Amino acid sequence: METLGKLFGSLLVFFYHCFDRLVIHGYLRGLPRPGNVVFYFRDVLGLSPITPEVLARPTRQYQAWVEAYARQHRLPFQWAPKGVRKEDFVRPWRLPVGFTHG
Repeated sequence: METLGKLFGSLLVFFYHCFDRLVIHGYLRGLPRPGNVVFYFRDVLGLSPITPEVLARPTRQYQAWVEAYARQHRLPFQWAPKGVRKEDFVRPWRLPVGFTHG
């Protein structure tokens, strides 16, 4: 995201609600199509059977990466409490629509 902001910051005016959907649709483009989740976990990662534990593993790895990145860059971060909508949680800090960075 930092590189995206540096390269196109003056041209972008948007906000997003769910980074994981950006990752899934941008980095793992085929994953949302029917049947591709099974293909990805079984044939690409070699994980079978596909259990809740198998599905939770990438989330835990991503959360650990976020925490490590924040620590290394001395960035404050806070996870939304369980049961709280993420959009509601970040609303006090969200930039107004139409705000341009830079």
